[in-house]
Amino acid sequence: MTAGIVWDAVRAPYSALGDGFTAPEELRSTVKALGVGAVWCDPFLPAIYILVPPGTSGYWPRDRGLVGVVCLGGNPPFSQCIVVPSLDRTSPPGHYWLIPPDYGGPVLADPEHLYEALCARAAEAASSAPTTR
Repeated sequence: MTAGIVWDAVRAPYSALGDGFTAPEELRSTVKALGVGAVWCDPFLPAIYILVPPGTSGYWPRDRGLVGVVCLGGNPPFSQCIVVPSLDRTSPPGHYWLIPPDYGGPVLADPEHLYEALCARAAEAASSAPTTR
């Protein structure tokens, strides 16, 4: 599908969620705790994609604190094609939905809330990381 028309997508590596989240149920639980909308997983990167309103890519912060987190979107002819799983794909192998867009909640995440939640996760991970001397 093409990002930037009906939605943009924030791609975040598993590491942005904290260490050790790789099993589908762990990822699903972690993502639900973020309080965002529809989310799918690409286990090959490994990364998650969170749907946000179109146009978000134009103002999404390019923050070095959120390593690997990018917002994909744009306007034609500069929009981006992204592999989106079919709605019945809710487990591996391949791309699958952690939170499908029809689960009864909002489909598109609030970008400001999402950014704050990812920053909080990054700060939490940094504070719990072992220090070296």
